[in-house]
Amino acid sequence: MTFSPTLRDYADRKVNEGDYISKGAVLFEVADLSKVWGVFDAYESDLPWISINQKVEFTTQSVPGNTFTGKITFIDPIINPTTRIAGVRIELNNSDRQLKPEMFVNGTIHSTLKGSGEQLTIPQSAVLWTGTRSVVYVKIPDTEQPTFKMREITLGAAMENTYVVVEGLSEGEEIVTNGTFSVDAAAQLAGKTSMMNKSSESEGFTSNETLTKSTHIMVKVGGNCEMCKDRIETSAKSVSGVESANWETDSKCCISISIPGKPIPMKYKSSCKSRT
Repeated sequence: MTFSPTLRDYADRKVNEGDYISKGAVLFEVADLSKVWGVFDAYESDLPWISINQKVEFTTQSVPGNTFTGKITFIDPIINPTTRIAGVRIELNNSDRQLKPEMFVNGTIHSTLKGSGEQLTIPQSAVLWTGTRSVVYVKIPDTEQPTFKMREITLGAAMENTYVVVEGLSEGEEIVTNGTFSVDAAAQLAGKTSMMNKSSESEGFTSNETLTKSTHIMVKVGGNCEMCKDRIETSAKSVSGVESANWETDSKCCISISIPGKPIPMKYKSSCKSRT
């Protein structure tokens, strides 16, 4: 019979009944589970918000409805190069043995950035990233129609759904927070400053400007009768981007309107022949 010199929990058994053992062999591993560690994964972008002795609230699916608390005692000084995370460790009492080794837990830290004071924050959905630049679309005030201008900004720490703005925006300015990619695409079509067109000197554009500028093109289309006219115009309008089409019997031309800056070449030939 073998007895442990202290009251502990068995963590691992390395021997079975009937086994032959040698002197110094490890038979059992024991652990004191009255105090346990919790190790959390923190992304490197979250590390500015984490410090030693901070309070952590966490839950586990194994004990639903209960919220546990502990304090941070160690932050891993090395970032994992593959996952880009660092381990954050807490220590807590576990006298009732509710927490067990290898459980999954989810933790929350309520924190403020040291020395930051009051700072401007914006939703993450408002920011477009292009290489090393971060840009937003700012609404130009006192305009008849909603008009926007792209602006580069400098971002600070990231929070759950927001960024801290270090430079480039002032309190009270209005920005696009949803549909930013659509606004940028409209700016590109209008030839204005955008993520892909940094060199443009445009001062801004309206949200419907791209719909008011169209390219008119004339395409020679053969035909002889009114049935040809209907078929030609219907075929032309079926082309993506064409807003209207009109075939003239005398000139045998189809006049169409296409997406701004994107003229669409069309070639149609009717199979109808005029009747005498």
